[in-house]
Amino acid sequence: MKIRVLVLACLMTLMVPMTAVAANGKKASLALPDPSQVTAAETPAGQAEGGMTVTLFSPAGTVLRVETTKLPYGVGAGVVAPGIAPMSASGCLNVDAWRNKYTLLGFLAYRWHQTKYFCWSSGAVNSVTVGSYVSDNDGTNYYRGLLSDDNWYFSWNGNSHGGHYSIRQAIMENCVPVFGCLSTSNPYVKIWAHADGNYSYEAGG
Repeated sequence: MKIRVLVLACLMTLMVPMTAVAANGKKASLALPDPSQVTAAETPAGQAEGGMTVTLFSPAGTVLRVETTKLPYGVGAGVVAPGIAPMSASGCLNVDAWRNKYTLLGFLAYRWHQTKYFCWSSGAVNSVTVGSYVSDNDGTNYYRGLLSDDNWYFSWNGNSHGGHYSIRQAIMENCVPVFGCLSTSNPYVKIWAHADGNYSYEAGG
């Protein structure tokens, strides 16, 4: 009997609107957060827009160096990554660049990544593998496929295959239990690779 009474009391508590007592002694309803605003459209001040991890390989495939950098707040376009080693006539690099997305409270909601492994020699980019994935998901964001996955070579330093461009843009839905899927975001990462081992990237959306 006591258990039934306790359960009934709990259910009644959940059904009663949340209230607070104002300074004038009157009761006022506490507004719950709008569930459609769970994921913020902009990066909170002071937080990184994104980042990148670059792995340098020797011609034999041995890892020579790994370095991670962050994309500063307010800078989201055409950021040239710092070189992690002197540029060379041949070699291979793996670039993993990402876009951070945050909640309205400033917590990381998820990261959208583009990966690009490329090799170069004789003034040309001669091998490219591009991929994408989601990491650091807070559990309320769902990957629904690619909105854009374009790739192409471009002329650089007198060679028609002197550079390679790629973009990976995701379709991400923000879904909350009870309320369902409430909003869609389209983060993207662009990477430019050059036949001297130089590279740059842009993160946005």
